[in-house]
Amino acid sequence: MWSQRKTQRGAYLIVASILTVVLLAFGALALDLGRLFVLRSQMQNGVDAAALAAAAELSRNAGAQARAEQAAREVLEYDSGFAEVTDLLGTNITVEFFCAIGSAYDPDPASVFEFVPRFCPEAVVDERYYPAGTGYDVQSHYVRVTMDQSVDGDAYSIPLYFLPILSLFGLNVDTQSFLQATALAGRNYNYCEYPPLMMCNPFEAAGQAFDDVMNEGDQILLADQGPGSNWVPGDVGFLSLFGLTGADAIADYLADEGSVGCTPPIFTTEPGQMTQRTRRAINTRFDQYSNPGFAGTSATYPPAPDVIDYPVDTTFRASPADKFGLGDWDRTTYWNTYHSWQTWGPSFPAGPPGYASMSRYDMYEWEIDNNYLPSRNPLQLYPAGTDDTDYDGIPDPNHVSSGTVKGRRVLNVAVVNCIAQDLNGRETFTMFGREGFAKIFLTESSKAPPERKIWGEYIGWTTPGADSNILIDVQLYE
Repeated sequence: MWSQRKTQRGAYLIVASILTVVLLAFGALALDLGRLFVLRSQMQNGVDAAALAAAAELSRNAGAQARAEQAAREVLEYDSGFAEVTDLLGTNITVEFFCAIGSAYDPDPASVFEFVPRFCPEAVVDERYYPAGTGYDVQSHYVRVTMDQSVDGDAYSIPLYFLPILSLFGLNVDTQSFLQATALAGRNYNYCEYPPLMMCNPFEAAGQAFDDVMNEGDQILLADQGPGSNWVPGDVGFLSLFGLTGADAIADYLADEGSVGCTPPIFTTEPGQMTQRTRRAINTRFDQYSNPGFAGTSATYPPAPDVIDYPVDTTFRASPADKFGLGDWDRTTYWNTYHSWQTWGPSFPAGPPGYASMSRYDMYEWEIDNNYLPSRNPLQLYPAGTDDTDYDGIPDPNHVSSGTVKGRRVLNVAVVNCIAQDLNGRETFTMFGREGFAKIFLTESSKAPPERKIWGEYIGWTTPGADSNILIDVQLYE
């Protein structure tokens, strides 16, 4: 009996020893797995933050890739506890740039062979993404940051604190584990308060971006084009908004672009000629109101504080013919006609400071800021005065409202690479790369048929961060 009990006690000890090892193993595994989970979350959070910081630098300007990579490294240059070799944290990450990843902001390629040369030059196409070549800052819209032990040796090794205890029992266990994390982020834009107008980049065929060629002060003829076939460089036309079709249907948005709100950069061309209603919508800015649709609505569509018609340029670029001027308008004749005779307000018989090189928009701002609105001789004030914008720039005071601001005569017009987009009639496209919006100052009211033209002056390119009509969207995609 005593021998049997001794045998049982021995068996209990063996079982207890085994159970102790098993429980220790499970306990050690639970502790280390819990710690690995926490550190993995920290690591992923760090990579996510690095990718977002990098994406925020993808401005498509020169040096964007270098700034993005530096931003990612700076985010990760701290001892977070998930790396054994902490000084490698900021240097051994992998940073990759992509032109397109198939997001809602990217064009939908009809085929890889068409898409790459048009939008992502130098891209090496993989199964899902279109990488941007090194130094291709303009094409870099997305960035992927990776921390991977297979690339970085032991940089992302995690020492195991509890599981190695089992080696005391003769078990072969790992003393460290390896983690990896990756995140993909991008920077894109939403556009706000733009009129339904677009132009095909006139310099696309020469491989030039619109804002690289045009100088501030150069004149632009926004003639009504609206072709029914292929759009070609220099064409100007309409954009459809909210599914509306026909020039008349979008006239309200021409009169008040603020009602457009903000949209992703996905647009639809609207073929068609300028109508009387679209012309009148433009002319509400010049204190001209008429039926149908724009009579007595000055509170909704206020005039600009200065409604004068400015002269056109005297010299134009050869191509596209007679559409893009060189900014050499006749300042002297304008000044002598509208200002030199005036005795009210400040006296500048030879013109204001910088007069010889003033753009029309500069003159417009100067006239408003100095309360020196232009007029022919004699000055005619309301109600007896004329509403002829060639005679004076003084709006009817009964039409002036809180919306009467200098910016009323400035339109942000979409500039599109129509060849690359392969636009043909009514088509939906995504604005991409160096496409964007030109700031156009309306230099005169739109005249009645048969002219029906809109003259403007280029005063700059809309810039994210500087212009309130562009909202920057930085987000994680993976």
